[in-house]
Amino acid sequence: MWIFWNSDQRFQILACRLQIAGPKKDWVKSAIQNLQSEISSDLTAAAAIISPLIDSTISHYKIVRELGSGGMGVVYEAEDLTLGRRIALKFLPQDMALNTQSLERFRMEARTASSINHENICTIYEIGEHEGRPFIAMELLEGEPLSARLLARPFTNDQLLDVAIQVADALDAAHRKGIIHRDIKPANIFITSRGRAKVLDFGLAKLAKEHEQVAVATGATLDSPMLTSPGATVGTVAYMSPEQARGEEVDARTDLFSFGAVLYQTATGRLPFDGPTSAVIFHAILEKNPASPTDLNPMLPPQLSEVILKCLEKDPDLRCQSAAELRADLKRIKRASSSSGKLTSASAVQAQTSPTQLSSAADVPSAVVAHQQQRLHTRLIVRLIIAAVIVGGISVYKYLSRSTTTINPLSMQISKLTENGGAIAGAVSPDGRYAAYIKRGEQQSLWVKQIATGSEAQVVPPGPGWFGNRHPTFTPDGNYIYYEHNDPTSEGGEIALYSVPSLGGTSQRILDDVDTPIAFSPDGRQMAFGHFDAGPGNKPQLVVANSDGTNRRVIAEREALAVGASFLSWSSDTKFIAAAQYQLTKDSLSSVLIFTPNGALVKSFPYSFLVDGVAWLPDSSGFFLQVRAGEMNLRPQIKFQPYPSGTLQNVTNDLNEYHTITVTADGKALVTVQELESSRRCSSEACRQSSRPKSS
Repeated sequence: MWIFWNSDQRFQILACRLQIAGPKKDWVKSAIQNLQSEISSDLTAAAAIISPLIDSTISHYKIVRELGSGGMGVVYEAEDLTLGRRIALKFLPQDMALNTQSLERFRMEARTASSINHENICTIYEIGEHEGRPFIAMELLEGEPLSARLLARPFTNDQLLDVAIQVADALDAAHRKGIIHRDIKPANIFITSRGRAKVLDFGLAKLAKEHEQVAVATGATLDSPMLTSPGATVGTVAYMSPEQARGEEVDARTDLFSFGAVLYQTATGRLPFDGPTSAVIFHAILEKNPASPTDLNPMLPPQLSEVILKCLEKDPDLRCQSAAELRADLKRIKRASSSSGKLTSASAVQAQTSPTQLSSAADVPSAVVAHQQQRLHTRLIVRLIIAAVIVGGISVYKYLSRSTTTINPLSMQISKLTENGGAIAGAVSPDGRYAAYIKRGEQQSLWVKQIATGSEAQVVPPGPGWFGNRHPTFTPDGNYIYYEHNDPTSEGGEIALYSVPSLGGTSQRILDDVDTPIAFSPDGRQMAFGHFDAGPGNKPQLVVANSDGTNRRVIAEREALAVGASFLSWSSDTKFIAAAQYQLTKDSLSSVLIFTPNGALVKSFPYSFLVDGVAWLPDSSGFFLQVRAGEMNLRPQIKFQPYPSGTLQNVTNDLNEYHTITVTADGKALVTVQELESSRRCSSEACRQSSRPKSS
């Protein structure tokens, strides 16, 4: 067992057990190192034997590279030499191929699945065999499985409904041909880069079920390797219908139960039936009722909660009776949501609010709808960087006492820094002289604007990849700008951190795997940021590293900490790092956590709204918050929290949206990106008159 440890560890164990001393120690250590070298060579040779297919041609497919592997085999990207297209080639494991009955059943079901021609089902092109190993040629998809998306970023209710309708449509197409998927789960629903949902692995679930039954019979737990592969996982058990769990004959309604479990998880961030072992999960599926989704996510439309619970009825006769019925229910909810103008969030870190907030938010759109019956309303969305500046007695904030800072929104002077509507995310330099912003376009670029003169300079030219909506960050001395950009040359398009001189120059890659904008320590020697590796049991991390990317270390790990584009802030007295954490409780939606640079939690501020970012005042007497509250229909606004205590105050409270916040070193200005809604209105009759063709 220990031959895979490093040689020093093995030597210490041997030396301890055999009580080796003196010159013999060196001889034993040398022998172990030689053995390690031989094993390493053998393993390298074995790897070449295991993956011999790269650059080879199978039938009329030339294999380009390996995409991944799992319990159902290895998947390669290949080129169809006949049609000149890229496809995915999946080879089934040899142990499955040796079971003649299972292989024939697999072929029969796969042939049936390939007969489904639907835009939301992964297309199977061909079933073949190479040197005794069966393979499937199928559509090559670009994007991510729903299981990965749930860990990465939230869905809005509209996005959730859109995906749900697409999946229901795919299930309806399959069920009409008499095909039951039997393994609907997030890993088998793929979200393409264009937002299209694709149902995967029709015909494979039956084959995998035999492995699953063996695993469950042995009492495997959540961590069992047999339960971590597609089609044979405890995740599969968690999505089983009661009739499937009892081993009874199933029909199309079993897929609707499984899909209901997927919708429940997507809407609330929790499985409806969960537990440490398959036996516990089976008991929950058969005997327990899940909590209402709206109890976990009050921002969810009540009608959608009802549909999800209807899918999860234990009695199939009380369940949704068909995918077509489910699709119709979802479309009605989406229509009602669109007509009311409500757009709320639904994800693993859901937006929540009180019933009072929901009702008040719903009143406004209904009035807008009534007004639109009389007038035509055209909206124009414009994004620009604005600066809220302190001028003499007109100040963004004023000190009422040494212990309390109060914001006076009415005394805030607003200055526009850009006029072209092209700013995506921006920041102000510590001295307040420059603003950096990401400029939209077919290819994004990074610009710097001198605030006093209005002159602009491009510091990072347009190129492949994207900056996203993460704001750039000036170093405390203002000499460099740190920004995040995805690496288009990497296989997964990973996001890396770069630095560039503030007035232009050559960019330098600093660090990989950065998931939030960075926050510098006051001396500029260190930086803090969030990081998250998707995977079972992994939690988001608060990370500190040197500004050159060295000495990277995790200082804290917590659920939903500093997720997405959430921005952090390091106080100017060096004592505190503030970060937002999403929560899913009835008492609070999120909290701002105050850590020491060593990761000790000092204080927590719970809030009934979502916090997407924090920015300290220079004297650490408080911090600005970028928030999304239910009463504002989740439009990002700015609030201010005195520190260490005090009443939360509104800085903005209007119909615009505010994204990202940075504050100058003297505390006299903050910069944010404002998204404006401007409109032009005309009466229906006037618009009709103006649109009529004129006679010559």
